[in-house]
Amino acid sequence: MEQRAQAAIAEADKQFTAGDFKGVIAHLTTSKAIDFASIATQVQAHKLLAFSYCLTKKTALCNAEAERVMVLDPRFQLPEAERSHPTWGPAFDAARKKAALPAKP
Repeated sequence: MEQRAQAAIAEADKQFTAGDFKGVIAHLTTSKAIDFASIATQVQAHKLLAFSYCLTKKTALCNAEAERVMVLDPRFQLPEAERSHPTWGPAFDAARKKAALPAKP
């Protein structure tokens, strides 16, 4: 499953680079291998999904994917260049803050 998930991410990365954000979303949301891959691979996929949702102005889905990344890896940090992006930088900051809040009973 790991190899299939990595192949899906590689294809989605090509689509992202080409500006086909809807293609990234379609590709990664239909890849069943992602959910059975390593945590690191799942983080890669959900980060790419978050970026794609942000760029297609699907803010709620962008935020949900950023939160998913934080659930998978609470220590996750965007690189500085990505952290300063006006759309997904704030989405990941909000997700990090939300993940740090104590769970409601």
